[in-house]
Amino acid sequence: KISMRLFLKHCYETIEKERSLSLSIDQLLRMAFLLSVFYRHSFASPNGESCAERNVTFFPKLHQLFTGDFRVVNSSDEWIFNYVDIIQEVVIPSTRLGLKLFYDSFIEDFDDLNELFNHMKYTINEIVITHEEDPEWRNAIVDEAPYFFTLRKEVTFEKEIKFSIINLEKRPCKFSVLQVNHEAVRSLWASQQHELVWIGNSHAERGSIQENGAVLRNLIGSSSDVPIGYPAFVSPL
Repeated sequence: KISMRLFLKHCYETIEKERSLSLSIDQLLRMAFLLSVFYRHSFASPNGESCAERNVTFFPKLHQLFTGDFRVVNSSDEWIFNYVDIIQEVVIPSTRLGLKLFYDSFIEDFDDLNELFNHMKYTINEIVITHEEDPEWRNAIVDEAPYFFTLRKEVTFEKEIKFSIINLEKRPCKFSVLQVNHEAVRSLWASQQHELVWIGNSHAERGSIQENGAVLRNLIGSSSDVPIGYPAFVSPL
């Protein structure tokens, strides 16, 4: 395990070689301590109980902080109002980065200070880490960013709330393009119209929509216009 104090000193010395810093190492350590206390207070419930003690309270609070919803719940943390930018520039990004590094620790061990620093630097520069409703997430997809990481909150049909870590990587995807005889398509659509409209058989397992891989009947049948078919996507072509 790596001491946080030693790691902060290593980060400070490494960055200082590239450019001059406006604060001393002692100031950095004090700031890190104050922020760690602020983080611990942020995980507390309104009654002061730590949310980290139970999964049912920990994950909702973690997701709240991951999305950037930080609230001052302890009067001793009101000092942060004097440095509003620190929440956007330090607190929120470090929360997201911390979760990513914790996730990566299950894949590989970081026993060397320089190795951990380089991995953290790579993560900051190359991986988009934010929640899926953030405009940055959408913009990164449009810009074809190679890596994404987020903490997702889902509500199931049973009204249960589930949290999951999503780690995405851009990869090439091979697919085939084929052409189907247009008269074959028209005939399958006509059989559906005859059975559904003329005969009045709307059973979910009616004959005209039974699977037939040789003629792609399910795929072609669903591509018919509503209300006969149920296309998921209609191309303008």
